[in-house]
Amino acid sequence: MTMTIKLFAVLKEIAGQGEIHLEVPSVISCGEVVSRLHEEIPSLVPFLEHCLVAVNGKYADDGASVSVEDEVAILPPVSGG
Repeated sequence: MTMTIKLFAVLKEIAGQGEIHLEVPSVISCGEVVSRLHEEIPSLVPFLEHCLVAVNGKYADDGASVSVEDEVAILPPVSGG
């Protein structure tokens, strides 16, 4: 099944697109999603360890399960003042 992962800010710039489509089982953990992104887009690796995963608009930890119906977003750290 295909899962759509939304990317923002520097992640979007590096990937060259705002959405990544991954073939995954019907249910996968957030940590596995990030691992798959490591494999698919190696240039994101230095940034992904500092990012947060949001599922349906709420932050999720690595062990949280997501399905292809969920909205998954990878959010870089927020900075500013």
